[in-house]
Amino acid sequence: MTTTRFRKIQSLATVDARVSRVDTVLSGPAGLLPATRKEDKMIRAALYARYSSDQQNAASIADQLSLCRERAACEGWQVEGVYEDAAISGASVILRPGIQRLLADARVGKFDIVLTEALDRISRDQADVATLYKHLQFARVPLVTLAEG
Repeated sequence: MTTTRFRKIQSLATVDARVSRVDTVLSGPAGLLPATRKEDKMIRAALYARYSSDQQNAASIADQLSLCRERAACEGWQVEGVYEDAAISGASVILRPGIQRLLADARVGKFDIVLTEALDRISRDQADVATLYKHLQFARVPLVTLAEG
């Protein structure tokens, strides 16, 4: 329980640090651009959902996204994009267009945070999860899950 709570605090601290960096950049040198207060900067969230096979219900994605939207609303985050992969196995990230689009958009800064229901929605392969995490970390986009924090 303490580990989960620590991960949540750590994830939110990463988001706060990112907002602080954005504030510094937006303020610019010598005040060339108007300063933006941290309170005025809304965190832009990307939501990701997946179900793995034709035997599962397509409503699973809607349910996952609904839970993520609730969390985003509670946190005051603006949902900037929704990414999904339907009836595609979680065994490989390479073949999933939704996750590939999410990574591409993270690289160009379309959102500040990725929110998903659980890590197994990203992938069942821990190496793939670690690789995705590294790519998001490089783009300075934290990954937050409802289940793991």
